[in-house]
Amino acid sequence: MVAGLAQLVLRCTAPGVPDTYQGNELWDDSLVDPDNRRPVDFGRRAAALADLRAGCDAAELWAQRHDGRVKLWVLHQALTARREAAACVGDASGYRPLAVTGRFADHVVAYTRTAPDGTAGLVAVAPRLPGAVMGADLAAPLGERWDDTAVALDAGAWTDRLTGRSVTGGRLADLLATLPVALLVRPTT
Repeated sequence: MVAGLAQLVLRCTAPGVPDTYQGNELWDDSLVDPDNRRPVDFGRRAAALADLRAGCDAAELWAQRHDGRVKLWVLHQALTARREAAACVGDASGYRPLAVTGRFADHVVAYTRTAPDGTAGLVAVAPRLPGAVMGADLAAPLGERWDDTAVALDAGAWTDRLTGRSVTGGRLADLLATLPVALLVRPTT
């Protein structure tokens, strides 16, 4: 699930068009054709999204991650962020990897998507090979599990689109305290 959310954030923010399939908004453990040829319960997905839009708590979504709503929430927020920061994901937008330091630096993917004028608008932070961070007890890669690992964020205010929290620094113990991924945006004034 950690890797699935990481792939989702990266797929929705990396250069190019996100490759998202209808019916995979929740966890789907089916194999390739013909195992995945069955009707999609669009009503269930629509109802879950309506509930999430009405209000949700990211920590609760993570605690109940097996029901798939956390994946739907991350997808919804990532696609909404793309739409709202269209200049940062369009043809003329930029991509810049962010430096990561600390004990688990090799286990983080972090980058900024920029508008054509160079201003940063979106930051994606996702675990890479999270098993090393999770350890032998397979604890979720959240909070202090990240030890001293930090991302060099551009100066200024950021908001984590997934949790609603204001972000003032790049310490992963703070950025990934609630969910194992972060999608940072500039706050609107």
